[in-house]
Amino acid sequence: MASAVEATNDASSGSPRLPLDDLIQRVSEPDRVLLELAISLQKAESFSSLHGIAQFLLSLRYQLCKQFFQDLPADVAKKLVESTVTANETVSAKVYGEIEFSSFFSILQELRPKQGDSIVDIGHGTGKALIASLILCGSNLSRIHGVDIVPEVVEESRRRIQKVDEYIADPSNTYSQFLKSCLGGRSLTDVVTVETGDLLSDELEFGWTGAGMIESLVIVVLWSF
Repeated sequence: MASAVEATNDASSGSPRLPLDDLIQRVSEPDRVLLELAISLQKAESFSSLHGIAQFLLSLRYQLCKQFFQDLPADVAKKLVESTVTANETVSAKVYGEIEFSSFFSILQELRPKQGDSIVDIGHGTGKALIASLILCGSNLSRIHGVDIVPEVVEESRRRIQKVDEYIADPSNTYSQFLKSCLGGRSLTDVVTVETGDLLSDELEFGWTGAGMIESLVIVVLWSF
């Protein structure tokens, strides 16, 4: 079945509109859950094309990702880095940056992660790319792993992951079932993991020798087994 990335690519190709019940049968489980949610909100019916529906589902994903970082905007995260790097000359807060959701989605569209692939975010900061990866294509991924050299930032990313875990645990939350479908019955902490480490170290948990394909050292590493 199509992942969120594949579904949006297919939808933007100008395919004729399909009945929603037919579309539900064609997409991945996370997309099915989101689509059924959209139908319950009586919004998906208003779209006249697959592309419009796909964009709406993408907007739902964006809003979900955003809510886990509402209390931690980029400038606050940068100050967190600045407050911890003064004694470490190998780290500079000046180069701290965060992903923009739509741009990151475009990157994943190009990568098209296959079932069983893993993603590693080098310099993952507060974990936005990790959570976005889960929301965008988590059902395809066996592992989403972050590495950062600043221990305090890694701890903050762990708090964000815990926040997602708590959200999933409450069935009254709107997107709880969707996030569960992204995990495919797995525990969040088994799928999304982080560690403190230096990129040049040979002691990193994910290990460079496991990388079958390296797409970008700056943004993300994708590997297949």
